[in-house]
Amino acid sequence: MKQKEVDIFGLAEIGINPQYPQATEEVSQIARHTWTHAVTTLTNTRLEQRELSQRGGTSMTTTGQWVSRVVEHGMDKKLGRWTYHVLCGRGSHHIVFVSAY
Repeated sequence: MKQKEVDIFGLAEIGINPQYPQATEEVSQIARHTWTHAVTTLTNTRLEQRELSQRGGTSMTTTGQWVSRVVEHGMDKKLGRWTYHVLCGRGSHHIVFVSAY
């Protein structure tokens, strides 16, 4: 993503269970290794929490100069079908980026 100069991206079917701290830490380490600044939001279904690897889920990552403009981020806390980041634009405008399936 960095080589293509992508600053905001969403992924579906991430296969990670964010209920496990080691899973989210691994994603954070990858982001820190790749970008100086990054905000990543992960989600997956809360109905099954048995394993580190889990089918489904979505993620949203904002990097680079846009990180300072992230004013809100969130997710579907029950089924893990979507994540979002809200960025502050000029004036009082806000832009919402959503990763969903």
